[in-house]
Order: sequence, then structure tokens, then C-alpha cells
Amino acid sequence: MYLVLQLALRNIWRQRRRNGLVLFAIVVSVGGVFVMNSLARGMEQDFLRFSIENLRGHIKILAPNQLDEPGLQYSIPIDTDLSLLARPEIESWTPRLRSPAVIMSERETRGVEIIGIDPTRESHSFIEDLVVEGEAITDTDDQHLLIGRSLADELKTGLGRRLVVLMTGPDDNAIEIGFRVLGIFKSTTSRYEDAYALTGLSSLQAITGVDGFTDVSVYLEDLATTSEVQATLASQIPELNVVTWEQLDPFTSEMYRFIGFTVYILIVVFLGTLVFGLINALVTAVLVRIREFGMLRVVGMKSRLVVMQVVIECVIIMLLALAIGLAAGLLVIWWIGDGIDLTAFAAGVEAFGMGARMAPHLVVDDFVILGVASVILGLIASYFPARRVIKASILQSLRDG
Repeated sequence: MYLVLQLALRNIWRQRRRNGLVLFAIVVSVGGVFVMNSLARGMEQDFLRFSIENLRGHIKILAPNQLDEPGLQYSIPIDTDLSLLARPEIESWTPRLRSPAVIMSERETRGVEIIGIDPTRESHSFIEDLVVEGEAITDTDDQHLLIGRSLADELKTGLGRRLVVLMTGPDDNAIEIGFRVLGIFKSTTSRYEDAYALTGLSSLQAITGVDGFTDVSVYLEDLATTSEVQATLASQIPELNVVTWEQLDPFTSEMYRFIGFTVYILIVVFLGTLVFGLINALVTAVLVRIREFGMLRVVGMKSRLVVMQVVIECVIIMLLALAIGLAAGLLVIWWIGDGIDLTAFAAGVEAFGMGARMAPHLVVDDFVILGVASVILGLIASYFPARRVIKASILQSLRDG
């Protein structure tokens, strides 16, 4: 084995131009797939993050009929026992009071959703990362209104100005409330700025007369436990609706699955191309060296050792190419940094459920699969050309060489 390894290393160096071209091709392929895979996983995480942080959570607990008729008519009573949410799988949960509303300034009128929040619990929604001009909501009793920059521009209003909010109360009567704008927020996406107006939870409960919440968002430690936790909660509180983010946002759920499936298609296509390219290169390399292999068999090298020598040469090249390719891919990802800026296409990508910056995301399992499968297929690709050599007789090998 030591002799075979020595011969393999010497032959790799002796045929360095040809082997260098094969090495370069594999490095480019591995590095390219590494980067493309990371960007695809980044898109996948974007879809998931935008769905979860958009006030949904991994699981949402809703009052009956709330999905069919959103508003204050149906609510979860404030004395509902939520101690069952103290589970190890649940990282946090937050109650909210939400209602469709019409918001009016002196000049313009817009449709929004007014939301009463507990700011101390909003650690997993987009509200946590808001950049606020003026005063943020710091307590459930805050009575001022926090609106988005896009909405403020559309209403032609600003800090300190008065807005009127019109909504339907729990008794189906209209409620008209005057708010002072003491905060304007900027978010990572304009759709949050257009759609939501925020105030304190207790304040909105007092104004509307709703002694409870319209929904509770539940955030989990592990996405994989979503179905299990949802089923458990649904059995414990059958009087309420318990739904997953996938049920609330089926489009994003399908896109999330599709991208995850596409990642593996990308790996399979790469590996298939790699195998055919390797077989072509190795067949050529073996046929050029057919006289050399014949001489080795003349001096007593067993056929299985000839095959092993070719396989070892291929595996060494493959492992070296994988290491260089992955290192090159990491350098490209480091160079990309925070991602690819898509601000010029912000409206389109946001409507599609993505952020304005495509950031890579590394998943270790993908690259373990890529590395192991590449080596296995390299072994297979090198075995068949080597078999062609030992099938020929020694005299034929010497004559053909």
C-alpha cells in the first residue's frame, strides 16, 4: 500500500498539467455550488424569517372565527390559562390585540391594521428591530401611536400631529379614536411601514372595551417541533384555534419547501456533471498510460493494485479540489459580506416575500453531503477506467501503448 501511494503521488506530480486542469475544473465547480447553495439557503431563510417575524410566529393561537372575520368581535378572554405555554420547546410568546382600521389625517385617509402590543414581549417580531424617530412604545399603557415612515408620508403627517382611527368595536359599533403621533418607525421592509399602526396593548383594550386578545403568537426553539407543539396545544385548548405559520401563509410555506428541494437538485446536477467530466478525463488519462500500467504488471504488480493506484490518484485530486473549492467558496461568501444588495429591485423582492439584501446562509449538512458524495462518486468514476486496463492482456497493453 505504501508503494502504491508513493506511485500515485509521483504520477499526480508527473502529470501535473493534466491533473492541474482537472483540479481547477473541480475547484470551480465545488466553489460555485458552495456559493450558489449558500445564497439559495439564504433565500430560504428569508422566506421563513419574513413569515415568522410578520407577527405570525411559528404557531398562532386565535379566538374562534378570527380567521374568517378578523377584528375585535372575537377575542381570547384575558383570564384564559396560558400557563401551558411554559414548555421547553417554546422560546417565547406574545399576546396582541389587532383590528382592521381606517386612519385619517387632515389631508389623507388610508387603510391599516392597528395593533396593541406588549413591547417587552416583542423579541422575535419585526417590532424588535424598528428604528424609531421620536418616542417608541415602551409600555402596554402607552396611548400614543407609532406609525411607519411610508404611512406617514402617504398621510402627509409627522411627529406631534393628530390622527383619527376608525374601527369596528366588539359590539359591531364604530369606534372613533384620536391619537397623537409621537413616534415614526423605519423597518427593513416598506410593507411593514405601510400596513401597521402600533400602540400599547392595555391602552387599546381600555379604548375598545375588549378584555382580552385577538391572538397569541408562539415562537419555538426549533422549527422542526412546530407540528408536534401545535398538535399538543390544540388538544389542550380545543376552544381556541391553534394554527401553524404554514397554514397562515401557504405561499411562503410552499416557496420554503421548493427552495429546500431546489438545493438538493442543484447538488445532484453538480455531482452528475462532475462524474461524467471525471470519467471522461480519467479514461483519457488511463489510455495515455496504458503502456505504463502494462509494464507495472510485467514486473509483478497485481491487477487490483493497479486499479487501487488509479483510484487513489483520483481520490487525492478530489479531496484536494474539495478543500480548495470550499475554501474559495468561503472567501467569496466573506467577500459578499452581508449579502447582495437588491435595493434597486426592493418593491419586487419584497412583494415576493424576500428582503432587499440576499445574504448567504451556511448549512453544514449540505456540505457534508456534497463532500461525501463527491468522494464516493470520484471512487466510482475512477474505478471503471482502471478496470479497462486490467481487462486487457499484458502483451496487448504493451503493444497498444
